[in-house]
Amino acid sequence: MKHFGLIGHPLGHSLSPQIHAAIMQEIGLDGEYKLYDIAPENMAKEIPELLKKLDGFNCTIPHKNAIVPFLDCVSDSAKFCTCVNTVYKGVGYNTDILGFGSYGIAFTGKRVLVLGSGGTCRMMLAAALAGGAIEVVVAARNGATAKEMISAVVEAVGGSVAEIAMPKYCGELPPDGFEADVILNGTPVGMFPHPHAIPAGVEKLLRPGVVVFDPIYNPLPSNLLIKAEDSGAEAHAGLKMLVRQAIEAQRIWNPELAIDVALVEAKVLAQIKAAQRNVFGRHIVLTGFMGSGKSSVGKELASMLGLRFVDLDVEIEAREGRSIPEIFAAEGESGFRAIETAIAREVLASSELAVIATGGGFPIQEANRRLVRDCSQAMVVYLDVPFDEAARRVAGDAHRPLAQDKARFEALYNTRKPIYEAFADFKITTNLNNSSTDIAKALARLVDK
Repeated sequence: MKHFGLIGHPLGHSLSPQIHAAIMQEIGLDGEYKLYDIAPENMAKEIPELLKKLDGFNCTIPHKNAIVPFLDCVSDSAKFCTCVNTVYKGVGYNTDILGFGSYGIAFTGKRVLVLGSGGTCRMMLAAALAGGAIEVVVAARNGATAKEMISAVVEAVGGSVAEIAMPKYCGELPPDGFEADVILNGTPVGMFPHPHAIPAGVEKLLRPGVVVFDPIYNPLPSNLLIKAEDSGAEAHAGLKMLVRQAIEAQRIWNPELAIDVALVEAKVLAQIKAAQRNVFGRHIVLTGFMGSGKSSVGKELASMLGLRFVDLDVEIEAREGRSIPEIFAAEGESGFRAIETAIAREVLASSELAVIATGGGFPIQEANRRLVRDCSQAMVVYLDVPFDEAARRVAGDAHRPLAQDKARFEALYNTRKPIYEAFADFKITTNLNNSSTDIAKALARLVDK
C-alpha cells in the first residue's frame, strides 16, 4: 500500500481524501490518503518525518511557500506559480496550473481581475500574465501580501513590463471604470455558512462575454457563478480543477502507471459532484407569476437532478384537506399565508434537498422572502413569463379567478414583477420558444457547474 496525504492548517473540511480515494480506485492503486493538520510552528519537527514516511503529499494554506526550505528543489511548475502544492521525493511541484489550464480560459488581449492573494491567486495570476493579458488588476484585503505576490509572480513569469501586463494592486474593491474580461476569484467569499455573498464590487462587472472562474464548491453552485450565468457571462466552477490537479499529483507520485487522464477525470468528477451535492447542494426555489410554468418545470428539473419535488400549493391542499379557495374563504389571505409560510419553513429545513414550486404570491410576503434568504441552502430561480404568454396560458382556468379580469390581471403582473426580480438569484425567460424541458435542462446545467 502507498501512503499519501495533505498538509495544511487548519484543514477543516477537505475533499482531497474523497477525491484521491476515487482516483486510486479508478486506476487500480492500493493506497491511502490522510489529512495532516500541521501548525506553522511545528513544521520543522513534522515535515522531515513526513518526507521519509509518505510516498507523496499535497500542500495547502499556509504551507504552499513555507514547505520550500524543507525540499531538495522545486520544479519549473512550482517556480512558475511561486508556490508548491505537491511533493514527491523531496521535489516540489504545482499541479494546480494544469488543473486550471484544463478550462481553456483565453487571456490573450484580455483585462483580468484577480480577487485575493493566496496560493491559488498566485497560480491564476501567473497563468494570466503568461497567457498574454494586457491589463491585470489584483483586488485583495491584504495589501502587503498582494504586493509581494505580484512581485514574485512577475519575476517568475519573466519578461519586461513592456512585454507583460504589469499587475496593479487596487485595494479590496475593483477600481471604478475597470471593465474586466476575465474575473478569477481566489477568496472564500460565498462559502458556507454565507453562501448568498459574492465578492464586493464584482456584480457590476458581470456582463455577456465575461469569463468568471470561482473555485468554491460549497455550495454548488456558488452565488457568484449563479449571478455570472444570470448576466450572460461564461461561468466555470472549481471542482474540475480540484479533481484534475489531484490526478496530476497521482501521475507524479506513480510515474510507472499509465493513467487515462480524461477518462479518470470524467468518472471521478461525476462521482464527487454527486457526493458534494448531497452535502453542499441547494434547494431550488422556483418563483414567478401565474402561468410561468413553475410546476411543469419543477417536476422535470427534480427528475433530472434526482431531487424531491414539492409544489407548495399542492402540499397545502393535501395537508389541510381542502382547496386553496376554501382556505381563503374560511381564514382569509392572512390565514392562508401563515399555513404557506409554515410548510415552506419545514421543507427548507429538511436535509432532503428539493425543487420547490411556490405560489405566485409567495414572495410578496416579507416573511417568506426572509425565510428563504435565511436558508443557507436555498437558491431562487425566477421563471419570467411575458404578460401576454401568461394570459394565454391561464385563460379559462376556473382555478385562477384573478386571470379572468385582464386589466386587474395585468396590474397584478406589473406589481409583482419587480418583487420577483429582486427576490431571485437567477432569471430565465419562459415563452413559446422555451419548453418546460428546455428550461429544466438549462437549470440542470446551471446546478451541475
